Amino acid sequence: MRRSKALKQTSFNSPLKSAKVETKSSEGNRVHETQVSVSDSEEQEKTKLIGEIQDLQLKVEQYKKEGYTEENYRKYLNLMHDYNDMKDLASAYMGHLATLKQCTVRELYKQYGLDPEND
Repeated sequence: MRRSKALKQTSFNSPLKSAKVETKSSEGNRVHETQVSVSDSEEQEKTKLIGEIQDLQLKVEQYKKEGYTEENYRKYLNLMHDYNDMKDLASAYMGHLATLKQCTVRELYKQYGLDPEND
């Protein structure tokens, strides 16, 4: 079966969109009126979110002025992923070695002069 490209209409009406209300005039003609009902709490939430967006945009501009770029961030993020992958692999090897030597990983850390708290 093929799916229709047309979106299904549901009975859900978003409070953020304006609702069209159909009324009849005194002459019997249909008149479309648009009503927007936004409560005070929704308006406050909207204002709060707009303020947060502006704050974040200011921070982005500040970071750009300090020389930070998205490219540098992505490189740093990739390096952190690589570091964590290597750390996980080393941890797994230490676990296997501890199993072979029939001791705890903590004992292996002490034997090799490693700090178990900085795993």
